[in-house]
Amino acid sequence: MADRMTPEALKTLLASKEQFAFIDVREAGEYNSSHIAGSSLMPRRHLEFQLPLAVPYKGTHVILCDDDGRRAPLAAKTVYIPSESISTSSTWATRSFRRDVR
Repeated sequence: MADRMTPEALKTLLASKEQFAFIDVREAGEYNSSHIAGSSLMPRRHLEFQLPLAVPYKGTHVILCDDDGRRAPLAAKTVYIPSESISTSSTWATRSFRRDVR
């Protein structure tokens, strides 16, 4: 299971030069109404098909987020990639892991 990332850790990561994939797993309407700057939309229902194309390199840090802490953990289980760190805040929940496949 992926780990939790604190909002502070996410803010630090976003400000850094480290390369990572930051994916919002909500639906398009939810994403369009509000999202964290720098995140890319990839609805959970498409994740297992689109993630290998969007994040092709092994070892890439992947962060999954949603708005209530329910979909990101499920999405992390769906794509099963071993965890590195995960976070939940009152408004945004993020799940992060390293991509280990190809």
